[in-house]
Amino acid sequence: MIDLSVLPIFFVTVMVLFITPGPDMAFLVATGVSQGRKPAFFASLGVTLAMFIHGIAAAVGLSAIIATFPIAFDVIRYAGAAYLVWLAIKSIQSRDTHHEAVTTIKSPLENFRRGFFTNLLNPKAILFEAVFLPQFTNPKFGSIGLQVFILGTLLALLGFLWNSFLAIASGSASTLLVSNNKFQSFQKWLLGTVYAGLAVRLLVMERTK
Repeated sequence: MIDLSVLPIFFVTVMVLFITPGPDMAFLVATGVSQGRKPAFFASLGVTLAMFIHGIAAAVGLSAIIATFPIAFDVIRYAGAAYLVWLAIKSIQSRDTHHEAVTTIKSPLENFRRGFFTNLLNPKAILFEAVFLPQFTNPKFGSIGLQVFILGTLLALLGFLWNSFLAIASGSASTLLVSNNKFQSFQKWLLGTVYAGLAVRLLVMERTK
């Protein structure tokens, strides 16, 4: 089980992260605009599967490290905080990358594969889930690894809903999401603030014993 009291904060934080530009959004919007709803939808399924795999990896790896080396909690905490601060800085300083070229994709399977590997091979996504998900766990509710797995599954489900929306709406919404400079600037500062806040939370988090 998980601590249900943290779910509202979890859902809000996840949705803020989802609506900010990134590789998945760029890929899905470009696919939707250039090829239509169905190809983008299959790409979103691939992204969802990769997110789920990241969640499993985070759950297995994190639970094993903490179970064997309790002091590793502090190592992960400080390394995670440093990583999140770096992401905050990069988010605020980032330039627009949403017009990335996407090659023609002819089959649903290839769309799925492109979406899958776009997310799976993103090192930031791999490390971020291992840093992000444990912040919403509580040792009083049992296995940390199981809680991370459940949260990772919820994250993948929410990601599927958001990415499916992008796939369906990208044709009409892409101008707002990609071309509006003021909106992009707002998103950068919003994402940077969220990353910085999560870094602070990691630094003040009590050690799990």
